Amino acid sequence: MSQEKTQNAAKLSVLQAKSEEDRHRIYMFRYRTLVQELGGDSVFAFHDTKTISDPLDDNAIHLYLTADSQVIASIRINSGRITRFPEKVKTNYQLGKFSDFEVGGLSLTTRFTVAKKWAQSQIIKVLLGAAYKTQRHLGSRFDFASCPPALVPLYEQMGYRRYGENFESDDREYQVPMVLLMEDVTHLRENASPFFKIAGEYENNGTTAAWFEKKFPDALKQRSDRGMDEERFWEFLSEKMHHTPLESIPLLRGLNHAEAKKLVREGKLIRAKQGDTIVSSGQRSREMFVVLQGEVAVKVNDRTVAELGAGAIFGETALITSAPRTADVVAKTDVEALVLTEDFLRKTMRAMPDIMVRVLFNLSMILAERLAASTQQIGNAPAPAPATPAAPVAKPKVAAKPAAA
Repeated sequence: MSQEKTQNAAKLSVLQAKSEEDRHRIYMFRYRTLVQELGGDSVFAFHDTKTISDPLDDNAIHLYLTADSQVIASIRINSGRITRFPEKVKTNYQLGKFSDFEVGGLSLTTRFTVAKKWAQSQIIKVLLGAAYKTQRHLGSRFDFASCPPALVPLYEQMGYRRYGENFESDDREYQVPMVLLMEDVTHLRENASPFFKIAGEYENNGTTAAWFEKKFPDALKQRSDRGMDEERFWEFLSEKMHHTPLESIPLLRGLNHAEAKKLVREGKLIRAKQGDTIVSSGQRSREMFVVLQGEVAVKVNDRTVAELGAGAIFGETALITSAPRTADVVAKTDVEALVLTEDFLRKTMRAMPDIMVRVLFNLSMILAERLAASTQQIGNAPAPAPATPAAPVAKPKVAAKPAAA
């Protein structure tokens, strides 16, 4: 039986953690998925008990999805009605800007974890729908979440919007803050959100949407690339780079225009502010970036080893090898970049193998050029100054024996 048929035949249940035992089961599932399946780590991982938990767990509502009694996904909701948001949360999600609304109308959805086997399954929407209903019952009008750049399109499809500055999590992961306007049924419908039909079961007030667009006018610009076809997106990138991507991005060497357009449309656009750490050493995230505008600095132990501008790529080694990242990449200026994920590579290999062969060849050439440059840099480095020879140690004088009396 295929994996898809096996998944469809599984008995599913959405449950809410009611006891400490239920919570512990979720914490163990997080550890099993993040650390053991995906090879990641967390400052909140307890390796002796094989659990992951943090202070926000204490006053949270925990929902989890089981298949044949095995946990396959979990999600955490902190409502302003029962949680006092820490200062770091207020800063990262700019909650102060939502002070026109009661804190009870705000919620935070985090720790969305899915077992690797079920990551691509539509069944996961069952858990997301349950989370949305829980938030509506709690009176949430704005739900906040964050995700790595590669998952932004998924969250946008659910109806979340980018609205603030990206931040670095406690685990040194680059996160994009997002907000879901719970009552904005128009936006949910336009994005084909799985929450649209559920929203119709509740009373919806359109004032939050009008308020949000007035308060965050730049949020409209953040989604300016959504819905573009290949041709329009190609023009969009050409305007940003002042050349066509085929001329500006070495990764596309040897492709024709049609192939290159198809490839870049698979990328996801992100924006980073000057000073943002886009990639952190030690991370295991599986994505690489193509710089469209601006410059980034590659740093090892706080020392800049390379500076990259438009057309350059970074993060490719971790994408290919799944090894932890070995350097920090920091935005020297405001940066716009295209994100290409492991999922993108796999899909392209299946759908367009001829194109992928050339892309991987280009990638290997880029890596070879960087290795040669690094070797030359090491060879041209000034030789270390010879150590100053130590002063000779004088032999102690031996006193003459006294003459015999």
